[in-house]
Amino acid sequence: MSLTTPQLIQKLPPSWWGLFGAMRLDYHHGDATEIWYQTEAKSEYGCRPDWDEVLASLVVKEPVCDGANLIFKSRFVQLPSDIQRHFLRFLLRHRDEIPADGLSEFVEDAQSYFGASESWQGVLLKTLATYNKVKKQESSNQLCEIHYTFTSGNQNLASLLCERLRKSSESCSWKKIPLTELAERRHQKMETYDDNLQVDTAHFPREEANPASMYQHGTPCINDALSADVITIVSDGEEDTSEELMDVTGATLIRDGIVKEELALNNDVDPVLLGKGEKLRESWQSGSETPPEIDLFLVATADQIKAVSLELKFDSLTDNEVLAACQSLTTLASVLSEAASIQFMTSVVYPKIAELNHSASRQLLGVISLAAEHFPKGLVEGIFVKCLEQGLGSAQTDIFCKVIKTGLQAAAQIQMIQKMAECTKCLDDNIVCIYQTLIDTKMELSENILTDVLNTLHCSSSGLEKNLKYGKLLLAIINKHGQKFTSGNLNVMEEEVQKNGTFLRKALSAALNKLKK
Repeated sequence: MSLTTPQLIQKLPPSWWGLFGAMRLDYHHGDATEIWYQTEAKSEYGCRPDWDEVLASLVVKEPVCDGANLIFKSRFVQLPSDIQRHFLRFLLRHRDEIPADGLSEFVEDAQSYFGASESWQGVLLKTLATYNKVKKQESSNQLCEIHYTFTSGNQNLASLLCERLRKSSESCSWKKIPLTELAERRHQKMETYDDNLQVDTAHFPREEANPASMYQHGTPCINDALSADVITIVSDGEEDTSEELMDVTGATLIRDGIVKEELALNNDVDPVLLGKGEKLRESWQSGSETPPEIDLFLVATADQIKAVSLELKFDSLTDNEVLAACQSLTTLASVLSEAASIQFMTSVVYPKIAELNHSASRQLLGVISLAAEHFPKGLVEGIFVKCLEQGLGSAQTDIFCKVIKTGLQAAAQIQMIQKMAECTKCLDDNIVCIYQTLIDTKMELSENILTDVLNTLHCSSSGLEKNLKYGKLLLAIINKHGQKFTSGNLNVMEEEVQKNGTFLRKALSAALNKLKK
């Protein structure tokens, strides 16, 4: 006799039961599983569920009737197909948090059942398998020995340098010098060299920069610093060739800045991911349908997305192309990880917003609207915070005020005001305008967030004593959130009111006095 769905779920770790219960609510509330996970995993009152535990439990085989036969299948493949899809989408969204080994074992087991099926389960499993493969390859590459290669430009410079070194060495001879004599000669040289001369630390110990440290009680500690046989190049004459060699490396290469950042590690962008990025760019530029390569944002890590974006210059896309890119990304909204959405917004959308010095185009406003609806955290972390750090202009302020008024989710509004409290060092009209717009939404602020906001305003408001916009903001905060003020909040607000030099001071004092009664 086969197990029923409730019986199967009860065999899973109890800490995960709430997830499968939340999946039933996803028909009416698409974020039910995320709300459950945020509560359990990231709340101070919840407990972080163990990914390895649930994945290992799902691959356990249970008996199931197949006609007259009794066979064994994993618990996961016995679950209803809608629960399977919900769970795989949930794994995709949080793939960065899941240990690679546990995920790999689960995916392999499930794929043995679904095979090359074109069902949602098959597609999602294939995406997870590809992501895991890329992640393991990336980890493997990090453990490999690092090699350096010349670019074509540096190859010519290297040849020139070697040739000049060869010519310089023609006037020198190789001599083998006894250790004791070498130590003395090196000590004498160090006394005469200019302090700016740099020692090659790859061949000599660090103590060479301080000859005194090589002597203890008058005896050279050579054995601790050099090998038994040391060969050095000594000029036949008295002249010192060090200045000439320093000129070769310093004047020719460093001074002219030719070599700067030219030597590159052999860790170029994965060609498979780069190929996906090129296909995507072509589709965005041509306005064609979203290609399958959109799974780049599912299988690549945030760092890989950044690397592909830099390589293909996604920041140079036109407003129309950025809108097309954002529209294509919305097809993944239900399975896209927060890290991927944040990196997309940072790499593709933020450059267009940051460079604005006039009103945004209709296309860019459309991009921000899509981001607010489908990727609110990407909007806040990937665009808004970056603009705060750079410094808001009137064009950026106008965009954010519009999106706050026209449909930014309450959770994103709260996150936005938290980020402002964290990042604001000095208040100006633009920051005040966004604060005012957020307060006007009648969002519910917790006592902690309200305290952070008031403390930020108090510490950053120097020079705004006669600013009418700032006075209106204080009045709005008192009227809408004054009932939640602690005694500390009242003291802070009273100081701000006393400093206010606008005609609003009387209204502020009256509103504050009402709270004290």
